[in-house]
Amino acid sequence: MTFIVFLLLAVHSFANGCPDLSQYEKLILEPQQIPKNNTWKKYGQSFDEFYGVQAFSNHEDGKGGTYQCTELVHRFMREVYGVPTRIGMGLGHAKDLAKNLSVKFPTASPKHPSLLNKKISFFYFDKNCLGAEPDVGSLVSFKSPPYGHIAIVRNKTIIDDNTFDLYLFEQHGELNFKLNQIKPVRKLRIHKGKYPQNIKGWLVPYRLKAE
Repeated sequence: MTFIVFLLLAVHSFANGCPDLSQYEKLILEPQQIPKNNTWKKYGQSFDEFYGVQAFSNHEDGKGGTYQCTELVHRFMREVYGVPTRIGMGLGHAKDLAKNLSVKFPTASPKHPSLLNKKISFFYFDKNCLGAEPDVGSLVSFKSPPYGHIAIVRNKTIIDDNTFDLYLFEQHGELNFKLNQIKPVRKLRIHKGKYPQNIKGWLVPYRLKAE
């Protein structure tokens, strides 16, 4: 499997609170086919997959369990990007996890074979710093109370010059499901510069430009 990169201008430093990215190029995972729908399974059973990482059903009707959204993100970061993260490291709730991961683990050596084991860096953006849009492989944090939510971008569709759709790979989610109930793949319609109020920020992987 290959991946696509897009070049951006700018050093791993910050200007006016926004990362300066002249020495980096954005790393975008290759999109995978979007399933039309998934079905909520018994607790602990896989209902979805992205980049070889499984998403598991949590307890029905939002009654908790191991397989919260954060558990999936920690596991995805370990298995795809090679980040040694896990629940219990004090990295906060879902709404703060994307930012805290970028601070705790600014660089990593990916494990997934398609990423060629090249060292990558993680940058965090919020709606006050629109230096880079979320893309396939980015993490998006939501600030819904009380703990928020976090998901992985699995696909992106350009609608026009100012609009795009993000399709999410997520576990548990902000909705409650019952056994054998359809769990649709969530889509976000994004208008550039006008992100939904519930989005708090996003983590984007980069790598150094080849010389």
